[in-house]
Amino acid sequence: MSPEEEGIVRRKLAVIMDNLKALEPIKDMAIEEYREDLYKRKATERILQELIEAAIDINTHLIVQTGTAVPDDYYESFIKAGELRIISTDLAEKLAS
Repeated sequence: MSPEEEGIVRRKLAVIMDNLKALEPIKDMAIEEYREDLYKRKATERILQELIEAAIDINTHLIVQTGTAVPDDYYESFIKAGELRIISTDLAEKLAS
């Protein structure tokens, strides 16, 4: 992997780490409180969206680096990452869902 490609993956990993940190205040929130707070629900949704998109971008980037075709969809990006042993197949199946 070239330094530029490594930089892309590192930036995407930073997005994932930042978003995981941003979710910290929400993890201990009571479910009732969470359900009643539209802004926290929408913020959580957006944070998760960015996190998942970064993971999919990493999958796609690494998959293409192996010479494999670009996955057709998000689900396939995780399954292919597992098949190529980029991540474990167990983890790939859990994340694909």
